[in-house]
Amino acid sequence: MQIRQPQTPGIGGLKELTSAELAFIQGLAGGSFVEGDLFYYTAGAITRFPIGTNGQILSSDGTDPVWSSAGAGDMVLATIQTVTAAKTFNSGKLILAGATSGTTILNSGAIAGSSVLTLPVATDTLVGKATTDTFTNKTFDADGTGNSITNIENADIKAAAAIAVNKLAALTASEIVITDASGFIASAAVATYPSLTELTYVKGVTSAIQTQLGTKAPTTSPTFATSITGSYLTASEILITDGSKNIVSAAVATYPSLTELTYLKGVTSAIQTQIGTKAPTTAPTFATSITGSYLTASEMLITDGSKNIVSAAVATYPSLTELTYVKGVTSAIQTQLNARLPLAGGTMSGNITLGENTSIALDPAGSADGKYSGTTVTGTGGATIAFGDLVTLDKDDSRWELVDISVAAAATGDARGIIGIAVTSSSDGGALTILLNGIIRADANFPALTIGAAVYASTTGDIVVAQPTTVDYVIRVVGHALTADEIYFNPENDWITHIT
Repeated sequence: MQIRQPQTPGIGGLKELTSAELAFIQGLAGGSFVEGDLFYYTAGAITRFPIGTNGQILSSDGTDPVWSSAGAGDMVLATIQTVTAAKTFNSGKLILAGATSGTTILNSGAIAGSSVLTLPVATDTLVGKATTDTFTNKTFDADGTGNSITNIENADIKAAAAIAVNKLAALTASEIVITDASGFIASAAVATYPSLTELTYVKGVTSAIQTQLGTKAPTTSPTFATSITGSYLTASEILITDGSKNIVSAAVATYPSLTELTYLKGVTSAIQTQIGTKAPTTAPTFATSITGSYLTASEMLITDGSKNIVSAAVATYPSLTELTYVKGVTSAIQTQLNARLPLAGGTMSGNITLGENTSIALDPAGSADGKYSGTTVTGTGGATIAFGDLVTLDKDDSRWELVDISVAAAATGDARGIIGIAVTSSSDGGALTILLNGIIRADANFPALTIGAAVYASTTGDIVVAQPTTVDYVIRVVGHALTADEIYFNPENDWITHIT
């Protein structure tokens, strides 16, 4: 690069340059340049500023010039430049450059298409509808005419916003809140969802309700695998439903007991219908005879301990034949019997008068050994006495002693006095019954008898069939044989003594 002196003095030749201007010119010497290069001064030296790329605009970063991207048709205004006339911009941008704010007035006339005007970042940015930006310190009047807010998402609301619930649209009072198919909060209508009262019933549930329900029986036609236990029920009672259809125990004070219920077993038709054909228990009237299939034919009827009508067994009670013997009785039978002498014997307070052709009949033949009939007296035994022994009343002690035909008169056992025959056994001092006259059978004590032959007293209290022959022995007939082992006892009042 060459620097030449101008040919015409006074028009800015080299001699007219200041030292600074000369230094700037000299700084260009020796440089390599291309078309479009620019130069600027920085840090005390001339610095080459290469040309920018197509479409860039020259701007400043506040210290040095810089190239920056810009759209076609951009107009760049310096920070201190004022555009006073109205300007019309077609598709493009109006950029306010510099460190301070600028003012731009846009014509209100209609412009085809859409335009975007961006303000410097040092103050605010004017944003169009198609941009994505953040509003700061702005108030939006949603109630203003034509205003509305749309497309607000959960992420658009900060966590600390603390939006009051009453700012939301009012829901139906006292209903559960759910999200609807669009994800919005909504009231759960009680026609479909549980009411708050029904929701309280979930309180206290300890596990999944459906799982628990799966182990329960349905209310309609349930089937139970085991017995059902109701802790509130009373044991061993019938179950009924009360006025509220609850299953309860049927108190035995009012309803049948289980035992009474068993009495229905075997019923073949309506009980009331059957009862209607039965006679009442109080004053019943029967149109026909009563038949009891459980009764015994031809027996009296009585009531048992439970007041049931039963047959009176003839083994214990009179037969119908025996009952006929009551016919004709005119007063209490027992009273009449008490006024009569019993068959077992007794004491009569009056005389017995036998009418004509009547008698006292003795049993003509004893049925077995030890049998007797006749006139007796009771007394006290004076020795060991057996049934069928001959005894005599002792004059000294009034005891009955064994007869001994060998003793002297008035001695113990003397056969000369009153003689009887024992019909009970006794001992010295024991009670004794003595037959004075009658019939007696003593197989074990009597010898073999000859029917019709006389029998005599002996020395040992026994009867003998042979008349005694010993000197001074008393000979006394005491009776005659009726059979081989039975005698008619009738001691003769006379006695004799054998002297030779």
